[in-house]
Amino acid sequence: MTDYQTYEDYREDLQKQIKGAVVRAKIGVEAVKEDHESAAAKRIREEIDNLLEKHFSQSPQTDTSFAYSAQLVSPPKNAKVGWTVDYALPTFAISRQLGRNPVDVAGEIADCLKDSDLFARVETSGPYVNIGVKDSLLLESLNSLADDPHYGQVNDHQHELAVIDYSSPNVAKPFGVNHLRTTIIGESLSRIFEAVGYTVVRDNHLGDWGTQFGNLLAAHAEYAPEIPFSQIDMDTLNRIYVRFSQEMKTSDALKRKGQEYFSRLEKGDALLMENWVHALKLSLAEFQAMYDRLGVKFDTFIGEAYYVNRSYELIANLPKEKLRGLVEFSDESPAVVINGQHPVVVITGDGYGVYAARDLATVDFRVQEFKPEYIFYVVGEEQASYFQTIFEVAKQAGLTKRESANDTELEFIGFGLLLDKDGKKLSTRKGTSGKLEDVLDAVELRATEETKKRNPELDDNSVRLIARKVSVGAVIWNDLKADRVSSVRFDIDRMLELGGDSVVDILYTFSRSTSILNKLSVAELTSLETDLPKTFSSDHEHRLALKLSEFSIVIKRAAAARSPHILAGYLSELAQLHGRFYEESRVIGIDDKALAAMRILLHRAYVNVISSGLSLMNIPVTDRL
Repeated sequence: MTDYQTYEDYREDLQKQIKGAVVRAKIGVEAVKEDHESAAAKRIREEIDNLLEKHFSQSPQTDTSFAYSAQLVSPPKNAKVGWTVDYALPTFAISRQLGRNPVDVAGEIADCLKDSDLFARVETSGPYVNIGVKDSLLLESLNSLADDPHYGQVNDHQHELAVIDYSSPNVAKPFGVNHLRTTIIGESLSRIFEAVGYTVVRDNHLGDWGTQFGNLLAAHAEYAPEIPFSQIDMDTLNRIYVRFSQEMKTSDALKRKGQEYFSRLEKGDALLMENWVHALKLSLAEFQAMYDRLGVKFDTFIGEAYYVNRSYELIANLPKEKLRGLVEFSDESPAVVINGQHPVVVITGDGYGVYAARDLATVDFRVQEFKPEYIFYVVGEEQASYFQTIFEVAKQAGLTKRESANDTELEFIGFGLLLDKDGKKLSTRKGTSGKLEDVLDAVELRATEETKKRNPELDDNSVRLIARKVSVGAVIWNDLKADRVSSVRFDIDRMLELGGDSVVDILYTFSRSTSILNKLSVAELTSLETDLPKTFSSDHEHRLALKLSEFSIVIKRAAAARSPHILAGYLSELAQLHGRFYEESRVIGIDDKALAAMRILLHRAYVNVISSGLSLMNIPVTDRL
């Protein structure tokens, strides 16, 4: 990706990236994708919807498209009814449609569901209907939960394409912690979207153009002309850029010099373009090292520079009448400004296009090239207003129109701030965030120390491999376990704390199950061929099986809400249920072969779901801690 020497080489490399992404997207959209949902979870919801739709179909107030099963919730944890309640069905939404009392409606629903072969018990509790699922239904689908490597994936959005824009670090600057959240959230959402059927194109929209590059090139000429630009390193580039940025605040001469260099760069000055390409190569190499470490992959790295010429042509040809009132075109200068509470400059009075112009050109390019149903932007919440403004102009200008299809939908997926452990905002300008590499190193060092304590018999290389997985997983889990719109504290101690809602808790339960499965003899494994018992031997086995059957439902919810924390919450609850199952349901050494087979299947299903769930969050698994 970085073996080019000239700007022409760089453009040729981008064209290869784009061509490859278009081909892969076309193949993905045309493919027929299989459904790997739990049969138990599917039957439960279909049964409820069919029975209630039939019962209430005579009521004219009822919407025939109403999804009754979508109202299902987990029962209150403090509910004490003397039996295992698997689901609670609140009747408030249904009652509003019917214009009737929720308690009365609950009674009718309970009467409808009581005769079903799927439910062991159905009772009302005020406006709620409590439902218990039969063991036999869960046991029937246990094999598929354990054996299907694609379990949880569904085909709801097959034949749909989504372009997702995330990470977007700035060239010639260190990859800072301030780009961590967009990278982590964007990668997880990409995987979750793929799990519900979308074909996803991951596009890294690099910050590789703008006046800051004039300042960077001018800084080299001002402070380090003795070093050929082709031999300069990233640390030196960053040092002279920071110095120039600080000193230009009180120096009009430096300010003019930066503007002059950017003007020359935009006009294609051969030497400056060569220097710019070198800075880009340095940055891409550093970025790729971080992406490899985090397990993040992109289809394209198309920075702002690619859209410069396209942006000028696009803005010049915008439909002015359609945009009247929304966009102001100056009669006295080249200036173009988007009106609103916070006006957005597109073209300056001097005729220079700024990032808004390039963002509009990016929308146009993505729609024309990929023809996606969606373009998702994973960006900090503080930029919501700006992007909504850009989206509105793009729609009004017709940039989202696709031939013989619905318009492409532009969606902003915002997230909260990244805070230090004291709750203060991490800020590159204040020097409190630093390089992402340094932060990951600090977490990995702590993970190495903990791994050595727990596994003194392991050699250094094995310790290093485990610590690398645990540290990356800890950083990702710390971010994704919170609602994305909330702020997240970066506290290394909490990230690696057992019992502190960290990834270590999840990996610990995972290692317990893998340890049991690794100890089983061939004879015990072949006992899986025996018939399973008719019922579970305990309530915690039933609850674990039910929770495992909900995996695909949770994935769909996480995708619909654009929120990986929904998946994280599910995995945490699953781990807690596993803890009780592990302590009370022995596997090795019991005489009842059918019982042993059932418990082995629960362990295998748990390992399958945890590894798949963590993979959707881009967290590597390890069976040693």
